[in-house]
Amino acid sequence: MQILISIIIPVYNVEKYIKECLDSIIKQNIKDNIEIICVDDGSTDKSGLICDKYAKLDKRFVVVHQKNKGVSAARNLGIKIAKGKYIGWIDPDDYINNNWWENIKNILKNDIDVLFFDYTVLINGEYKEKKFSYISGYISKQKFLKEITIDRRLQNQLWQKIFKRNLIKDIFFPENISLMEDYAVLHKIILKAEKIYYISKNLYVYRVRENSLVTELSIEKNYKAFLIAKERYVFLLNNNINVPKIGYLMRALNVCVQYYKVNKNEKNKNRKMYLECKRELDSNKKYIFNYTDCDIKIRIKFILYRMNILNLLIYIKKTIKFRR
Repeated sequence: MQILISIIIPVYNVEKYIKECLDSIIKQNIKDNIEIICVDDGSTDKSGLICDKYAKLDKRFVVVHQKNKGVSAARNLGIKIAKGKYIGWIDPDDYINNNWWENIKNILKNDIDVLFFDYTVLINGEYKEKKFSYISGYISKQKFLKEITIDRRLQNQLWQKIFKRNLIKDIFFPENISLMEDYAVLHKIILKAEKIYYISKNLYVYRVRENSLVTELSIEKNYKAFLIAKERYVFLLNNNINVPKIGYLMRALNVCVQYYKVNKNEKNKNRKMYLECKRELDSNKKYIFNYTDCDIKIRIKFILYRMNILNLLIYIKKTIKFRR
């Protein structure tokens, strides 16, 4: 029987959560037209052993172990060995809702290229639904690319999406970066797609772990994120896809904001990065003010930055926190 979908799970040190993740897949009404590929990326806890136990009990599981190379390498290996017509993604500390398969199986039979759906954020025991829209249906490639470039309503995480395997088999996640590896390739996949379908249902639970909370990226990481986002913008323009600048400009603003928060030594070390992002913002100030879809928080932050007030507010906040 043709395998309809390969689910790829990059696994690293998640023994506390991996059983809930794998059980949520087993609970689906899926028979033999699925394979579940667990790529153990050199876990030092029992995550890999847990995956092996599931593989012994259920022939649909495929487990491979590799030395720790990072999530991109794990994803690339999963794609390499996948046999399904489609590829789905689940992070090992998350899980899918009981009706995940019931909602996607008939859509996949329509030979769509890309499918995406809504999700729920689980943080500190509370659930918060994230919706793209309230109406299911096809959306255009142009709209999808615009939305992921803005990175607000529709973000770039893989686990919210299912791709036809022939769209992704020749695309590799960059293994030399430690952030935004999905952002770096998603637009290239979508450029090859024609039929994109959205399901207006929350089918996935994304868990925000306490020990994985990203409080604030360093200047260097914010700068790398800026470069990746700008590279995407230029790439799409060169492929005659008109998308907004606001996505990479917001990341330039993040660099400048973070620059205000660090000490003098860090400022001196990262001044070139700051100045490059400052020039980018200064040369696009009219664009930012005139961009109607700009998030109000971003607009306020940019206005404060332009008025040289933002650095003062950050200083006051730090001073009050210190005195407490």
